[in-house]
Amino acid sequence: MFVRLWMTPQPFVVTPDQLVLDAQQLMDEHSIRRIPVVNQGRRLVGIVSKKDVLRFLPSSMDGSSAGSPSVYGSITISEIMTPSPLWVEPLTSLENVAWRMRKHKIGGM
Repeated sequence: MFVRLWMTPQPFVVTPDQLVLDAQQLMDEHSIRRIPVVNQGRRLVGIVSKKDVLRFLPSSMDGSSAGSPSVYGSITISEIMTPSPLWVEPLTSLENVAWRMRKHKIGGM
């Protein structure tokens, strides 16, 4: 079985200069866990996960939600993304992808 049978052919994407709040909204609206980060030429330059986003947003648990939204509202995707993520071609086998994910200890490609 190949990746192309399971991949999202036209995924939602963000750019490095967008705000983390934009990624959070997109993830919440569409139940997305990971979003590719692309440059102006639509080349993959990074990936941002829900965990990355939550790590930089204020938390009601630690009292940081009492701060001004401008503090966290100005953080860009480039500041939290994982640069140069691993990727595969659509005709890569799922077994190969699983092996790579396990080898590199990552949760998605």
